[in-house]
Amino acid sequence: MSFKLSYLNYLFLLLIVGGCIETDIVDQELVPARVEITRKATSIKIGESYQFQAQYFDDLGNVVNADITWASTDPGIISINDAGLAMANSAGNVTISATTNDATDMIPVEAGDVTSEPLLERTGSFRGNRDYEVTGNFTLSEETGDLQLSFSSDFSTSNGPGLYIYLTNSESSITGGVELGELKSNTGAQTYDVGGDVQLGTYDYVLVYCKPFGVAFGLGKFDK
Repeated sequence: MSFKLSYLNYLFLLLIVGGCIETDIVDQELVPARVEITRKATSIKIGESYQFQAQYFDDLGNVVNADITWASTDPGIISINDAGLAMANSAGNVTISATTNDATDMIPVEAGDVTSEPLLERTGSFRGNRDYEVTGNFTLSEETGDLQLSFSSDFSTSNGPGLYIYLTNSESSITGGVELGELKSNTGAQTYDVGGDVQLGTYDYVLVYCKPFGVAFGLGKFDK
């Protein structure tokens, strides 16, 4: 009798999760290794300094410690040392680059009257994965140094067991990513705090992830 009850419970669990078990094993997805300047200025006030920051991501999207080589196309206008600390010396425009392991990121920077940074937010929208439905918009924003991920009121996802939210660099894997917590609601606006050393540009994707079975229900890529 107990075996029959256990078997019925197993069938009931299969009914709840649908095709989740069929997608249990996900191949590890390789992505191009890259460098990302994660803290940047669009302009630096002449006579002042600015601390740039960069991170290196391997071909699994993991953040890896690496030596970053910083350079300026004209140190007479803006110079930058080995630690990424830049100094605006005279009026003009330069390109600042960060290089490691044959990967480079470059940004234009002006030396002028003010120090300014890009808008401190990134946006994107969800889409469902396989047969699951996930829709809505999201925003990753920085408030006084702290990152928050916010879902808009139009957010909606299919039901599933153990759904969690992740920031990752893969469309299907959470390897190297950061867990933001269990999904608060299947619909509507909600906000998640992002802790640790995560920068605004560290991750490219947001996943709604079925943690018990290792399946991405839905994903969203940041627009930039």
